[in-house]
Amino acid sequence: MNDMDDKAVERRKRRWPSFLAGAVCGALFAAAVYVYSTGFINIPFLGSIVIGGDPQKTVETASGSDAARAEINYGRVNLKLRMIQSILVQDYYYDEDAQAVEDGIFTGMMYGLTETDRYAAYYPAEEYAEQLNSTRGNYYGIGALISQDPETNTMTVEKVYAKSPAEEAGLLAGDILKRVNREDITYMDLSTVVDDYVKGEEGTYVNLTVERGGETVELQIKRGKVEIPSVYASLLSEEGGRKTGYIYVSGFEVATVGQFKEAVDAFIEEGAEGLVIDLRDNPGGVMDSALSMLDYLLADNIGAFSADEKTADKGKTLLLYTENKQGRADSFYASDKHEVKLPVTVLMNANSASASEIFAGVLKDYQKAEIVGTTSYGKGIVQTEFPLPDGSAIKYTSSQYFTPSGYAVHGQGVAPDVEIEASEEFLETGADPENPDPDADNQLAEAIRELYR
Repeated sequence: MNDMDDKAVERRKRRWPSFLAGAVCGALFAAAVYVYSTGFINIPFLGSIVIGGDPQKTVETASGSDAARAEINYGRVNLKLRMIQSILVQDYYYDEDAQAVEDGIFTGMMYGLTETDRYAAYYPAEEYAEQLNSTRGNYYGIGALISQDPETNTMTVEKVYAKSPAEEAGLLAGDILKRVNREDITYMDLSTVVDDYVKGEEGTYVNLTVERGGETVELQIKRGKVEIPSVYASLLSEEGGRKTGYIYVSGFEVATVGQFKEAVDAFIEEGAEGLVIDLRDNPGGVMDSALSMLDYLLADNIGAFSADEKTADKGKTLLLYTENKQGRADSFYASDKHEVKLPVTVLMNANSASASEIFAGVLKDYQKAEIVGTTSYGKGIVQTEFPLPDGSAIKYTSSQYFTPSGYAVHGQGVAPDVEIEASEEFLETGADPENPDPDADNQLAEAIRELYR
């Protein structure tokens, strides 16, 4: 045997322990995965084998090293989920609600995005259905707002909506609800009463027993589509006969557009000389509704803010555009062939957000309105709600809004043309959208003065 042969033997000898160690580790890992899948091993012990060493130490190390990963390791995630589930099957004291656990997994996945996207969320099917109803501004019920005293459980009718089934049947604000369909609801939760007893299919009936002024009143109410008001309109008259239309918009829902147009048309017919649109404390809502309302106010062919004569903006009224990862995405234009030629002021404060900021920003860009109040909240990013096949949905930020001039609302807000803080007296009493009072509301008084300067 020559020197070359001796060296080859030595190399083989050195490799053999490494080979054995690798083979043993591989066998242990395969065995661990098998017994894990069949459940014939103590789960915490399995965790130390599969993940390696001390489970607590390993988890901490893994979380730190994975913080910057750009892609999700679904193989590892699935293995970990199965491991946790096996632990729960063997050792969890309570009964497991599988649907709730699944919803929690998906909720956690979207929550992982919230460090950079605070609006990311997962909505279970039932929650998403409720949200759709609220944003539409319609539901099948009776059209009454009911409150419950937390101490006595007493349920009181706070408000009966105009033109609602409840109003037609004679239900009044102040009525105390005692029975629904002859069933005592005294000790029930308000949400249970409303969701399980009062609401129902359109055209069906619900029987209410209420207490009114010490007397018992029986009412039969036919359920129907209820349009929840989000627009409150008042015609304000000054000495000398000048009339100003005041419109408070609480939020932008699907039903808001029709309510807004109806209010504007009524003011014009009644001879209003200007409009005050109050968006204070308006959190936003459905952007399409805000754009439809802007379209109703603005002419279709203003044509300003065209960056290039060859672009589609030429000769049109650009209302809004968005940008996503790829650049400019969607553009929205006025197209309804309608214009309101009255002067307009818009009231805003720090709680005016999202769609309300776009609404004000567009009118400001086209010099259609003066903005009165304080700088708005500064939310100008687009959340996409993506419905999933099982009725659930996810929400995430997909793009950013820009007003026609290219102004990015997000993080900046819309600054007022006339800055004025609400007076201490007004803040103490609060606004009453149904009964606006310029004598008590200094910001409203300033908005009216600004209309006619």
